[in-house]
Amino acid sequence: MGNIASVGATRAGARRLGVGTMGAIAALALAGCGAGQAPPPAGTSSAASASAGGSASASAPASATGLATASAAPSSAAPPSAAPSAAPPAAPALKKFTFPDGHLSFEYPAGWSVSVAQGPVLPDGGLDSKIATVRDATGNELATVHSGMYAGGAAGPVSSRTIIEQARVPLPDQRGQAVYAFYADATPDGRTWYSMGIESGPLSASDKSTTGGAVELPNGFLLAHVVFADAPFGSVAAAKAWYASAEGEQLRALFLSLAYA
Repeated sequence: MGNIASVGATRAGARRLGVGTMGAIAALALAGCGAGQAPPPAGTSSAASASAGGSASASAPASATGLATASAAPSSAAPPSAAPSAAPPAAPALKKFTFPDGHLSFEYPAGWSVSVAQGPVLPDGGLDSKIATVRDATGNELATVHSGMYAGGAAGPVSSRTIIEQARVPLPDQRGQAVYAFYADATPDGRTWYSMGIESGPLSASDKSTTGGAVELPNGFLLAHVVFADAPFGSVAAAKAWYASAEGEQLRALFLSLAYA
């Protein structure tokens, strides 16, 4: 599928993380690996409405071939006789969120909010975990980031996979190479499921099973994904149009800013 670009750490409520029920916590923690992810349940998301009216832009990082592109193409210089171009819009103000254990952090737009809830723990109280939920200015749930203990999940078959973007992220994945990815999985029942977030990869267009997206870090497991509604886009083209929108670009930047200390 071609080389994946290396990047630095800078790019409601219904589709779940797909981590399944919170059972079998201790067994999976001792095994040190996460299972795959089932297709998400039905729900709503701001991304669903964005797909209906979104419009693609020339700076969209999406690629029909799945090749990664971590930065927008530079604009060409104006000829000497041309009128000065309008100043580019100022970058949105950002806030930084750090999990209570001090290891995992990410940046998000100042107008959004992050709330933290207790995640699964072992019966003996070890390997604590927290789940951070990211919401936009209107309170719509956009994404969740889980750090620490991992509960489990399930996998399903994939007929074909379309990788819209994929790029390496500098996280200490203990089982592979952590990547940021936005992709669509077509399943044998004729449905298409969209995933955007951090995966233990790299992913391939030839993959025939869904992935749980669990990245094993020194302090436990990371799961970070957009919360999509059931079937949020009518087509891959509509998904790319949303991806080029302000919300799509801001979520992309959030995942690319994930850092481990």
